[in-house]
Amino acid sequence: MSAVFDEWIRLSESVRLPRTLEFYRQIKAHYLQAVGEHRMRDLAMLHIDRFLAWLQKRGLAETTINIRLRT
Repeated sequence: MSAVFDEWIRLSESVRLPRTLEFYRQIKAHYLQAVGEHRMRDLAMLHIDRFLAWLQKRGLAETTINIRLRT
């Protein structure tokens, strides 16, 4: 997944502000910390559920969590 995130960020560089790219890097770091490395083709709802639970444990507001999940 790390490589997929890196490619997504790289492709966004020409159309996004530096602050937005940093936000994307933060999401990447949080996702990998919560779920761990895996292949894109192995992505399952379990991974999303783990990420959601990790965000909730951090005490983030529902709106903040929704922003991270939809990004």
